[in-house]
Amino acid sequence: MKRALWLFLTLVLIACGGSPETPTVDVTSRDATSIARQVATIDARNAIAALPEPSATSMATPLPIATPSPTATPAEPLARLLPDNDHANVRSGPGTDYPILGTLQPSVTARITGKDDAGAWWQIDYNNAPGWVIGQLVDTLGDTTMVQPRQVAPAPTATPSPQPYLLAKAGFDYVNVRTAPAHTSDVIGQLQPNTPARITGKIADGSWWQIDFGGVSRWIDGNFVDLRGDTSTAAVVSVATQPASARAAQAQDAQAAPAQAQIAAAQATATTAPQQTTSGCGVSTGSSYELLARDGPASNRPDRLHGDLNLALRGYAPTDAPATLIGYNGSADPNAPQFTGMFQPNRTAPIQSAYRVNLWRFESSQCNGAAYGCAGSAVTNWPVTMIGLATTPGERISIPSRAPEIGSGYQALVLYADTTRITLNYTRQDNISFGYVVYIENVCVDSTLLALYRAQNNADGWRSSASLPALRNGQPLGVAAGNEIRVAIRDSATFMDPRSRKDWWH
Repeated sequence: MKRALWLFLTLVLIACGGSPETPTVDVTSRDATSIARQVATIDARNAIAALPEPSATSMATPLPIATPSPTATPAEPLARLLPDNDHANVRSGPGTDYPILGTLQPSVTARITGKDDAGAWWQIDYNNAPGWVIGQLVDTLGDTTMVQPRQVAPAPTATPSPQPYLLAKAGFDYVNVRTAPAHTSDVIGQLQPNTPARITGKIADGSWWQIDFGGVSRWIDGNFVDLRGDTSTAAVVSVATQPASARAAQAQDAQAAPAQAQIAAAQATATTAPQQTTSGCGVSTGSSYELLARDGPASNRPDRLHGDLNLALRGYAPTDAPATLIGYNGSADPNAPQFTGMFQPNRTAPIQSAYRVNLWRFESSQCNGAAYGCAGSAVTNWPVTMIGLATTPGERISIPSRAPEIGSGYQALVLYADTTRITLNYTRQDNISFGYVVYIENVCVDSTLLALYRAQNNADGWRSSASLPALRNGQPLGVAAGNEIRVAIRDSATFMDPRSRKDWWH
């Protein structure tokens, strides 16, 4: 606007003569209005002449243009929950053994104040106090390269209060498990050697113990088991007393038959007509099974005493971690076993419980001389290493599906099988060192499959064959024993979190 005014006045000045002048008025005119107009014109010329000459720079300078402000980078790094997670536990220290202070909710950002030495946990400002979240569940905003490690006190050691359990007494190949505390009741399975069973109750005189057998309350004769833990807390269950004659007549039924007789009995059961039952184990799904030659050497321990094959030896305990699918960071193997394939039709079964599997110590020097090792503390590399999936009692269960084959159209090899559990390897190796291994608990293993597996071992549980049973996708391996089956998975010997959506549920 200023430039346009200057140009207009310049043109007027040029038209009127460009130099300032002394006012000269024609006083001969008697018209006062005319005289005033002449004086004003001369004053205007002089004012224009006094204006400074514009420079080339001022003529060429463009008007300023507004530019958007850049997006602000957080002055300090922040943490926020990854999508698909409904919350993350905030703990008092960097580990699942530390107490939970609260939770980090979606759309909430927390200021990062430190990290652990491994960089796996972030320390955040939680309600104006330090809290810790695991890095796999959160995303970071801002520069975290300057975040310093923070030292914290070790996690408090909780006084263990294990639930009481029992084991079959040494010298028995198995002990019968029954539907009621009486030898006249139905036998629905057997408790195998070195397999712990959680005690859930007892009768008043302590002669029979109620146990958790495949997620269902069953009974076992106290004369043939060893008790572990504080059994005084076991609830007394009121039941009808059986006649003494019935107890005496059936006493031998609770003792175990030799292992070879057990295999023969299982094989005999396998040749009977297919039947479906949910009253207990010892079922047949009607499927047929075949053997596949294994690669490499045989297992170096008896199967039922091998802590990598028989998960019952390790044991597991509930944890307070969320019983829900979790969205972890990182890439995923598109050929990983998928738990949806265990059900027909395929489905994402609800997770209703979470557990942590125990370590296994193989050195007898760490186990009071036990030849084949002993269970240790919980595996802590993940918050959860076993999940309980909701099932309908008696529904068919298959292997977690996977596309690659291990030979002849099969996807998995049976490394171990018992009445209510099975261990699967997705390679042809007779060990868990390579590839994926899946453990399924609380499943009534098909009697035909169980007999075929046991026939590949001698009476003491050592491999007596160069082959093991193999399974295909969708092929039933048994039925759910109760309202929950439990599943754990390992990748190259490492227990993984079975809740991971991107790995096992895509």
